[in-house]
Amino acid sequence: MRKAKCDLDEKQVKPYFALNNVLENGVFYAAKQLYGLSFKERKDMPVYAPGVRVFEVFDANGSSLALFYCDYFKRDNKEGGAWMSNFVDQSKLLGTRPVVFNVANFAPPPPNEAALLTSDDVITIHEFGHALHGMFASTEYPSLSGTATARDFVEFPSQFNEHWATYPSVLQHYAKDYKTGEPMPPELIAKIRKSRVFNTGYETTEALAASELDMKWHTLTANPVRGSDGSGPLFVYPHTLGSAIYADVTQKCRRQTGPAALNCRPPAYWQFLCR
Repeated sequence: MRKAKCDLDEKQVKPYFALNNVLENGVFYAAKQLYGLSFKERKDMPVYAPGVRVFEVFDANGSSLALFYCDYFKRDNKEGGAWMSNFVDQSKLLGTRPVVFNVANFAPPPPNEAALLTSDDVITIHEFGHALHGMFASTEYPSLSGTATARDFVEFPSQFNEHWATYPSVLQHYAKDYKTGEPMPPELIAKIRKSRVFNTGYETTEALAASELDMKWHTLTANPVRGSDGSGPLFVYPHTLGSAIYADVTQKCRRQTGPAALNCRPPAYWQFLCR
């Protein structure tokens, strides 16, 4: 449906999204423009697998800020998905600077060929937003460093960062044909932007439902609860009301989105959380 509505052919997109170009002229370029950061590849540093790259990160004042490991390609023994973590946490107490890594599972290119990404792959480099969170850490204790924050905040830096992928001045800096250097045609850029907002109605409803579920959980009290036959009082731990809350939020989600979205419901993992 997305392809039909947005008329986006990823085969046309991929030549403009060579991984090295996206990383160095897109991700690093945006970090330079926004925060003054600069990156120097360190080929003298040890790596744990072929294809892993290491960059030293310098702050706007020229001081060394962090080390950044990039591990972007699939391996047979590698877990799927994309994530960020630290080898070393920043800590003033321990006198350590952050050593941060990003992991993805892009298809490795043939020998001597460029790794080409889809438009969705480019957005998954939102993990670099988590990396920035780790790099900019400035705390006393390692247990509070970087992404060791409340769960409802930790995704903010990454989601904020991913929006720069299609920001005009950034996109124009890296979205170039890897063979000819020609910039991406405006009509293809328009299709990518259109595809970015596909299904956002459902995503917005999902976010609202998640917010309401959180509010219901966090406003439960420890007051006694009576049984359905009026007996009691019965003490009920808050999590035992989860199933009822899930059902209530699901119904509201359906009502608020209208007849066209009768199958709309909170994500399936909420049912697990509500058991």
